[in-house]
Amino acid sequence: TLGFWEEPIAPGGGAGGTVLGVGVSASACNDAKPGIPTGFTAVAGPGVGEVILSWTPPSPPYTYFLIAYSDSSSWPPKWGNPDVGNVSTYTVSGLGSGTYWFWVRAGNGCMPGDFVGPVSPGWIAGIPGAVVAPGFAPGVLGVKTPGELGEALATEEGEIAGVEVENICWWWLILSLAEFAILSLYYWWLSRQEKQRRYWWLVAPILAILAYIGDQFVAHQYFVPSRFCFWMWLWVLITASVPTGIYLYFKRK
Repeated sequence: TLGFWEEPIAPGGGAGGTVLGVGVSASACNDAKPGIPTGFTAVAGPGVGEVILSWTPPSPPYTYFLIAYSDSSSWPPKWGNPDVGNVSTYTVSGLGSGTYWFWVRAGNGCMPGDFVGPVSPGWIAGIPGAVVAPGFAPGVLGVKTPGELGEALATEEGEIAGVEVENICWWWLILSLAEFAILSLYYWWLSRQEKQRRYWWLVAPILAILAYIGDQFVAHQYFVPSRFCFWMWLWVLITASVPTGIYLYFKRK
C-alpha cells in the first residue's frame, strides 16, 4: 500500500503537509520463483553473426526464458529479450563482429528467476554495421506481468529501461595515426643505421596487429561499433603499408 504527500515550503520557513493519496494498492506476484538453468553454453554459428545458446531447464515451475547479452562481461548486460519462449536452445542472430557475453534466466508467470552466466563463444565474425540483435532491446532484464512479455518488444515500453548507447567509433583514428607515426620514426631510425637489421620487417605487422586488437577492445568494451570498425583490419594494413613502401622505395635508390 502506497501513500503520497506534498510538502510545500511555507513563507515563514515551515513545512505544510497535504495528503494526496493513500491506500493505493500495488499488485503482488504470487507465482513461485523458478530455479536456475544449468549447462549454459554459447557456440558461434552456423551463420555469420549468429550464436547458438543452449541450457538445461530447471525443475518446474517455469513458463518462459529471458536472454540478455552484452559486449562486455561486466554486469549488467546491455540488451535483452524478455521472452524467448519455453525452450532450451535459442539462436541469437544479426550480431556484429566482436566478442559477446550472454546470460539466461527462467521466468514463471510474473516471477523471474536468477540469471546464470556470462558465457561467451569468443570472437565471432559478424554482419557489417550491426548494432543490436533483432528481438533485443536496451536494458530488458525482466517484466512484471505475463501481458508485458509481448508488449515490451512490440511497443518498446513496459519494463524496457536503459541508456542510449551512442554509435561511435573514433579510436581507429588515434590508433592508426599512432601506428603510422611509430612506423615512420622507426624507418627514419633504420635509414640512419649503417648495418641492416635482420628482422626489421617484423615491426610493421606487429604494430598493425596491436592497433587492430586495441581498436576492437575499446570499441566492444565501451562503445557500440560503427560501420567503419568492421574494416579496421584493412585500414591498419594500409596504414602499415604506406610508410613501409616509402622506406623500401628510398632504400633501393
